[in-house]
Amino acid sequence: MKARNGAFADCAALLGRVDSADLDCVCDNVALLLAHAGVADVRTPFALDWRFDLVEGRGGRPRLDLPPASLPELLAERTGFTLEWRPVGALDEAVAEWREALGRGEPVLVVGDAFDLPWVPYHGRKHLDHGFVVEG
Repeated sequence: MKARNGAFADCAALLGRVDSADLDCVCDNVALLLAHAGVADVRTPFALDWRFDLVEGRGGRPRLDLPPASLPELLAERTGFTLEWRPVGALDEAVAEWREALGRGEPVLVVGDAFDLPWVPYHGRKHLDHGFVVEG
């Protein structure tokens, strides 16, 4: 997500504007990026409608669709911003891309498998998407 004006803001200072208790970790971080981009209301894009869509999970068992598959379109409609989900191929290439974005003052939202992230409680226990913001 790119800020319209390209201005850099410290994301940590914006954490109080995000309803972390009411959002999954990816939407929580998307709200933080919206705040960074200057969006005044970072609650309504997520609270405007509540849904509990189910998709097929591991082993064929249903799971909640979090974040919602339609999130990029909903954000574009409600805020003028959208998400660009890009799978990481070679990590070196991704890190170079992230460095460029950080050099432009753009924080980067990264989503990884919580099973492999040593700072989360699911480390080594459960496979699920976990998002976090990198700033610099």
